[in-house]
Amino acid sequence: MEDIKIKLSNAALTWLASKNVNPFLYHSLDDLPGIHLRNFGPDVTIPSRTKYLAFQSGVSNIDTGISLSMPAGVLGIIVPTETFAETSLINKSHFIFGPGAHCRPKLINYGESDIVIPHGSELPLRLIFSTQLHDHSVSQDEDYVEKAKKIINSTIQKREI
Repeated sequence: MEDIKIKLSNAALTWLASKNVNPFLYHSLDDLPGIHLRNFGPDVTIPSRTKYLAFQSGVSNIDTGISLSMPAGVLGIIVPTETFAETSLINKSHFIFGPGAHCRPKLINYGESDIVIPHGSELPLRLIFSTQLHDHSVSQDEDYVEKAKKIINSTIQKREI
């Protein structure tokens, strides 16, 4: 299987170099699965729920500075860390797939105060990968087939009445 390729933005490379972190090891900075995410874009203010409800403008995209090239059958999934539960944030991120995909989590703040995420700050999110290379089919288990046939026949009989 082809490898997942990660490229960091100029802003991410500059920030990592300023902290003496080797950007070629960014994917392996800790022992947890996936990649810990940071805000490598400009400072982001995520409006409070009052502003979100009043103006419907509360979904904030966070630039992690990560672009991905993933082979077919691989999904990138943005998942919360343990510390996410301590925040008033809601993760509205979708799956990431395909060549040239960018990792940009979408967050909503349901707290009473705006949340500011400064450039370089860690996010309470990780990027993990999952393969979707399994065949899918409806179970042919004998008990399930019998149950399904009874439901189908019952439904057909009710339609004929």
